[in-house]
Amino acid sequence: MESVTHENRTKREAGPDFIRISACILVILMHTSSIMFFKFSENWSICVAYNALTRSAVPLFFMLSGYFLLNKRIESIPLFYITRLHRVLFPFFIVLIIYYIKLCVFQNEMSSHDFIVKSLTGKIPRGHHFWFIYTLVGVYITLPFFSYFFNTPQGMRFIKVYLVIWCISCVCFPIFEKLHWVSFNIFKSFHFDFFSEYTGYLLLGGVISRIKCKNTSSLAWFGLYIFASFLIFISTYLYSHYIQKPSAIFIYENPFVLMQSVGFFLAFMNFNYSNKVTGKFAELSYWIYLIHILLLDQIKKIIDVTGYSLFSIPFMAFFVISLAFVLSFPLRHFENICNRLFFTPCFNKLKTTLCRLE
Repeated sequence: MESVTHENRTKREAGPDFIRISACILVILMHTSSIMFFKFSENWSICVAYNALTRSAVPLFFMLSGYFLLNKRIESIPLFYITRLHRVLFPFFIVLIIYYIKLCVFQNEMSSHDFIVKSLTGKIPRGHHFWFIYTLVGVYITLPFFSYFFNTPQGMRFIKVYLVIWCISCVCFPIFEKLHWVSFNIFKSFHFDFFSEYTGYLLLGGVISRIKCKNTSSLAWFGLYIFASFLIFISTYLYSHYIQKPSAIFIYENPFVLMQSVGFFLAFMNFNYSNKVTGKFAELSYWIYLIHILLLDQIKKIIDVTGYSLFSIPFMAFFVISLAFVLSFPLRHFENICNRLFFTPCFNKLKTTLCRLE
């Protein structure tokens, strides 16, 4: 999982690392600013502005997965599943144990049985960000099938057709339905469920990896990101006041988010500055994502985000990011120890066995 986990590579790529770090920061800023989104207040517009800047965060993660994985030949599907799902699920399992101790032991909010059920169904209290893990697992399971099409020119044509249909059915049309500009969704009628929102971003990342974006065009692509962010802000602001209640219609799947994501990705795809701190942050980004809500819940009890939002929102986000970064070191170290002692020996034996069978 090159996009959100922390696979060791002999040579890190500065551009994708910067995108990964930015996506992680944007997710935390998104969750921080969302605290006061669904209720009008004196500083509501500031909250919307910060939130509008962050909507590309999750698409960027999926685009990075496609960028790294879809153009690689998968020699063994079983080994692919084991390695990728292990990198996603093992840290997730560790964090679930932390949540279990917090909710079932210290706070006594639920029984062990209820916790297991909620873990399997993605309904853990204050674990709403875990939806990303479940979605990512599903996307990874389907990835080898899409990867096959990236190996031939004819296959790439199929991928581009998929992206066109995805853009129409999953990105553009839903906003018409939510705004009640159409009375029915023809794509739901014909069960276009296989055109998944985040599968599209995965494939888009794979296609973008083949694009040679000149450095001189980076500023223009960043301008697209800023312009799309403004469109998300102004449409959310105006529509919410029109219906007289905060509305999130324009901050989820819609063409503005797609524009924002593509603009940011292409602006920094060839970014060439890196150092040890950014490399380590990129390596720990998955752990930072997993634990940041736990920290945010505690920090928001200390900082009044509804007061001076222009400064308190980024300050709280910076505080959460810094603390999560520090706490990710021992968690990552524990993961490495477990991998060396258990996973790596078992994986090597399995790999040898599969090679013999082939």
